[in-house]
Amino acid sequence: FALPLVSAAFNQFAYMGAFVVIPSVLQGPYGYSVGAAALLMVPRPGVFAIASPLGGSLVGKIGMRIPMIVGSASMIASMLAFAVGSDPAGYGLLFVMIGLVLSGVSAGIGSPAYQTMVANSVADRDLGIANGMNQTVMWMGMILGIQSMLAFAGTDLSLGRLRTTFVFAAAVAALGFSAPLFATKPSGDSK
Repeated sequence: FALPLVSAAFNQFAYMGAFVVIPSVLQGPYGYSVGAAALLMVPRPGVFAIASPLGGSLVGKIGMRIPMIVGSASMIASMLAFAVGSDPAGYGLLFVMIGLVLSGVSAGIGSPAYQTMVANSVADRDLGIANGMNQTVMWMGMILGIQSMLAFAGTDLSLGRLRTTFVFAAAVAALGFSAPLFATKPSGDSK
């Protein structure tokens, strides 16, 4: 029960932290207007919307572990792409866009699996409490991610600080591997 809760929170830490830092990167070092930065952020929710049904169907077909691993790996890769893309020189914007797509893939593929693992770990009568805990811990991860990554990035948005911020987020997201790697398998579940 606890492992998918905290794993999803670690993933949301990076997901939402980057969500508030990347617009500042696009408006600061890149020099885009608020409107242009907002438009550049569109691939993330778009990919998330497309990947979510796929993530849900994968859980039924192949189990929860592989989608969680794909989700965590995608989030780590997303943060590393943002670290590279923090430098507007060269192909920086391409890496930012890759990071946005990978963040959407991560949330869309991984989230249904984390939620299913939480639900499957409790009796039916405890589903309400489990869902409440799932939401609470997920929101805690989001808020901690936003606050921590804003604090790491600071106000000067130097390349070094931005890269440190995103590498830190990648390290936190890597803790999302704890559920798919260490959660015990329920009896009768070979996936």
